[in-house]
Amino acid sequence: MCKFKEKKLHELFDNIVGNSKYTKQYCNEHKGQYKVYSANISEELASINEYDYDGENLSYSTRGNAGILTILKGKYSIGNNRAILSSKLNNMYLPYFKYILATLFKNVTRQNGIQATTWQLIKDILVPIPINGKEEFDIDSQITIANKYIHLENIATIISNHKKNLQNIYLVAEQTDYKYVYPKINKIFDLTKSTNSSKFTIGFINANQGDVPVYGAVNTENYASYGYVKDNIIIEENKNGKITKTPVRYFENCLTYNIDGEGACGYVFYRTGRFSLSEKVRPLIIFDEYKDKLDPIYLKYVLHPLFLSKVRGRKINKTIIQDLQIPIPVKENGEFDLKAQKEISEKYKKLEAIKEQVINEIDKVLSITVEI
Repeated sequence: MCKFKEKKLHELFDNIVGNSKYTKQYCNEHKGQYKVYSANISEELASINEYDYDGENLSYSTRGNAGILTILKGKYSIGNNRAILSSKLNNMYLPYFKYILATLFKNVTRQNGIQATTWQLIKDILVPIPINGKEEFDIDSQITIANKYIHLENIATIISNHKKNLQNIYLVAEQTDYKYVYPKINKIFDLTKSTNSSKFTIGFINANQGDVPVYGAVNTENYASYGYVKDNIIIEENKNGKITKTPVRYFENCLTYNIDGEGACGYVFYRTGRFSLSEKVRPLIIFDEYKDKLDPIYLKYVLHPLFLSKVRGRKINKTIIQDLQIPIPVKENGEFDLKAQKEISEKYKKLEAIKEQVINEIDKVLSITVEI
């Protein structure tokens, strides 16, 4: 069992803030091979022809993802929204302090309810350090503890990747007990129905707030990413001195699909009630003659993987989907079998519920904080 000694952060490290001179303009004028880091450590701000540091230093972001720690190596500089913790003492293993401080920083920023990490806020944090029988910092114990954290981090990464793969898996319900026909999409849906123009912006919606949800190109069915707008409003534009008035388009109880959007293009949802759509989302409105013969939930489940398979360069459009064939179960007389559609929909719902339950359990595992 390790013995620990507590030291205040300022007794262990000098705090060095980033240099504000490293603006985009400065970096463009001094391009080179040495990286400049700012708040987002996953990518450097720029590469320039000079550097301020040479070697390993513990560093943290002061804004943005405030308090996130990393170890910088080699020759580099840091700009605004980043600071360096330079070791003041010997026998300090930086990976150990990276993992220990991560929790301590998080606790401080959470308690203060802020999105910035300042030296004044963290300098008096008490940091536990393993010591040996001579009351000296035990470098071997630091390495052992850091390796355990690294191992746990690797496991968490594997679990996160499994979660991501599971989210992207589309489960297919067993449908072999039915007879099918395969009509084209443009025979089932009125593809002439369009959506709102680019003038229907978040700014316009914020200026005309109401109760009608506005859905953008997202991968979540009930998330009104554009906010809520008034019903029955008009967009007025001044074009060369002439005022044009365009009614906002509203929809009700119908399928929609995203024509654009990273990570969301091709997603199909069934949205209930009255709503509106951004320019990146199109309605899929069933022709009146089929409304009582087709289950929109069934159609959502069969269209979603079909549309995703046809996305090209994160885009999809009417031309791409109009001739796609969709499987519709039919009765012996050839009529659409609504009962069979609903039976298949229930199978999909159960599969989705199981999938969601597994994802929730994964989230619980990932949320566990382990102290070593």
